[in-house]
Amino acid sequence: MKRDDARPQSFDRIVTSAQFVMDGSLIKLVLKGNAPMVGHCFQLHDPERVVLDLAGKWRIQIPRVPSNRLIQAVRLGQHENKTRLVFDLKNPGKSALVPVNRNALELHVR
Repeated sequence: MKRDDARPQSFDRIVTSAQFVMDGSLIKLVLKGNAPMVGHCFQLHDPERVVLDLAGKWRIQIPRVPSNRLIQAVRLGQHENKTRLVFDLKNPGKSALVPVNRNALELHVR
């Protein structure tokens, strides 16, 4: 008898809205959740990418990346105590995490 260790993911929180907004040379990912959001972002090089870590396990559906000059793709990873979004960049850019309110964050990439 084969034992199946695959269990359904349990999530602490839900991202109720995730959307990209284009504003000139600025690309924003606006995230809204059903609970307070605590995040941290940083950049990595070779290859160029921006990492956004959200504290806790979040269920999130990443929206399709719009045609732009900076972000090539977005990947999502679930870890024991965080949800990680990795933004693969086409070119080097600058990023900032902006709290909107308790339950919302914006990641700015330019």
